Amino acid sequence: MRKIFAVLFMLSVLLSSCGEKQTASSEISSGASSENTSETSSGIHSEISSEPESEPSSEISSEPESEPSSDISSEPESEPSSEISSEPESEPSAGSDDQDETCAGAASECLEHHFLYHSVSGRLINHVGREAVEEWQKTLPAERDAFNRNHMDAFTIRDFIEYFDISKEIFTELERGGLGADFLAEFDGVTVCSLDQIDALYSGDPAKVNEAFCGELAFVHEGELWSVYRLAESTAREVLASGVPIGELKPLIERLETDYAPFSTVMKKLALDARVTLESAISIDNYYSCYAHHGLFHSVDSELILHIGGYEVLEAKEKGLTAGYVYGNEPMAEVDTLSALITDFDIGRETFASLAHGYSDDQIDALYSGDPAKVNEAFCGELAFVHEGELWSVYRLAEMDDLSGLPREKIEALLERAAGDYPGNVKAMADKIRFTLG
Repeated sequence: MRKIFAVLFMLSVLLSSCGEKQTASSEISSGASSENTSETSSGIHSEISSEPESEPSSEISSEPESEPSSDISSEPESEPSSEISSEPESEPSAGSDDQDETCAGAASECLEHHFLYHSVSGRLINHVGREAVEEWQKTLPAERDAFNRNHMDAFTIRDFIEYFDISKEIFTELERGGLGADFLAEFDGVTVCSLDQIDALYSGDPAKVNEAFCGELAFVHEGELWSVYRLAESTAREVLASGVPIGELKPLIERLETDYAPFSTVMKKLALDARVTLESAISIDNYYSCYAHHGLFHSVDSELILHIGGYEVLEAKEKGLTAGYVYGNEPMAEVDTLSALITDFDIGRETFASLAHGYSDDQIDALYSGDPAKVNEAFCGELAFVHEGELWSVYRLAEMDDLSGLPREKIEALLERAAGDYPGNVKAMADKIRFTLG
């Protein structure tokens, strides 16, 4: 009796195990759309079932008969491609409310553009041919940028259309044909290009494309797309010169800081870089002080101006007479005034000493030494330090992505000083430096 009971118990365990395995297989397959483990080296992944015999699913892939792989799901009969998975052979039924093929999009999420701008549908892939698409992909840069975007500038639906010379009529039919009214009412312009988006793609007008495919962390200003990426990669002076309204940039950064930065190191760096640029633009626009140099380094005594002529001084500034490092986020970066004026107007040491007031003998000696290291030592500002003759300011440090070659104790001392009563640009740069320092 005990033996019979043991046999029955073992059978029940085996049956239970098989049931759990089938359940796990189903869950893995149906959950493929919510995971991001199926990225391919090409930057395009498929959300389309490629099993020729089975009915196409409104989800992403049907359950394979074989054991699930360590990834999401594998095709039971054929080897999976490392590039693009093609559309099932069966066509969607006319007027169907189910979307029989969804978009194969870029592997990393771009917040600058709408998802559809970096996606190609299965129908389009089949229309031009799988091999042709794979050859086109080989021409695209594979490396990711600093914000983990995978060839975002090269892989766009507009470039795909131009490369394969797809007419507007054919594109519209392949993108929207056979899709029911109920489906379009919910997903038009979301997972399927809207008619307005298609018009923009074929307009030949970049401004219309920007408007039609503007992403959630971007906006269009005078036809140009301004995103958190562009802000992070620009200098404060470039932002001010563009005329873009700073007030519209702030909500983008705030959303990035709230919704994305807490969950991703890459997004945190993006938020810090964007915040530095924005706060620096505000500081320059409000004529904040430069904390990289001593105040006298960016000033010209009125008697010295009279000596060389006011107009000539202004003309010299307009030509950008500079010496040493220039940083786009530094308030007074374009006015390395003293070194430039002394050189270009051939002002002798005695003349300078008699007309320019407030300078120490050491500072005057440094200006006439011809040695940038001595100038840096003599005019080092309150939020800067000199290391091996070079001036390292809060502005310069904030632009660095690697601080390993600099003395950590000097950087930490600078950050302690930066915690004082300084404007928002200094706080933003200090936050970025702490992030980089680790």
